[in-house]
Amino acid sequence: MQLADIRFTDAPPITLDVKSIEVDTGEAADSARRDRDVGDGLTHAPDVELRQWALDRLRTAGRAGVARFEILSARVEEEKLPRAEGFAGLFGSPPGAVYTMTAEAQLEIDAADGRSAIASAKVVRTRSIEGNRTREERRRFFSELTETTMAEFDQQMEGAIRQHLNPWVL
Repeated sequence: MQLADIRFTDAPPITLDVKSIEVDTGEAADSARRDRDVGDGLTHAPDVELRQWALDRLRTAGRAGVARFEILSARVEEEKLPRAEGFAGLFGSPPGAVYTMTAEAQLEIDAADGRSAIASAKVVRTRSIEGNRTREERRRFFSELTETTMAEFDQQMEGAIRQHLNPWVL
């Protein structure tokens, strides 16, 4: 089963009074790529989805100024659960794991008149999965974890932009 790409085109774009938008994935993307093999089936990596958010939601309509979207943290951390002791540990299901996904970014405006401002959002979500899940169930688990994390990021970031960058929102 092919999982659908996560897109942010259902909401109207956020149009900014700047000439250009730069998307900087920086070290967060490198870190996320190393973490990508955490968990079987991580098809929607948080660094990729944060970049897609910026491409889908942000637009320019100005003649001067720059907006910089910087990914600060995009990772998935795994904590293996301990195996049960005794008979259940020897013959029971394999232990599961707890996954924590972090999606954090900021949008900074540098206006031509020298003013600047920053809006940021950080979402941390934690979910666990049992160790006896199939590859397909794990793919769906990670897809749902990413979708819910990014939906919350979208809501938080839009709110932060409208609150802190309001003079540049058209």
